Amino acid sequence: MPFKFLFCPTFKSEFEKILGTYPKSEERIQEVISSLQNNPNQGNIYPGFGEITIRKVRIPLSEYKLSSSKGLRFIFLVSKEKNCLVPLCIYKKGAFKREQQVKEQIKNNLKNILKEIDLDQCTSFLKE
Repeated sequence: MPFKFLFCPTFKSEFEKILGTYPKSEERIQEVISSLQNNPNQGNIYPGFGEITIRKVRIPLSEYKLSSSKGLRFIFLVSKEKNCLVPLCIYKKGAFKREQQVKEQIKNNLKNILKEIDLDQCTSFLKE
């Protein structure tokens, strides 16, 4: 059974900013994100979150001549117990100067997203 996505306002605003910068790659980004539903083990486990499974997938943007090493980073939480994926953040390589800044962003987004889930502000669809 495919995993379902739970999209929250915190992630949606980041996603919209990325699409504003890379509009020609919207379909490619959507395809990569959708492919995770059938294979949520893609990418690498992001370290430092204990028992919470957070993964990072690299997304190339060939329309902008950006390989996977220079393209986007998509970070998401995997809940096998709830058969659910929760996007946490998406950004272009180099948007953060240090890895610690990325971890801080993930932690902040995770905190906000947990509040949004409690307030029932999340949907199973990215586009509304």
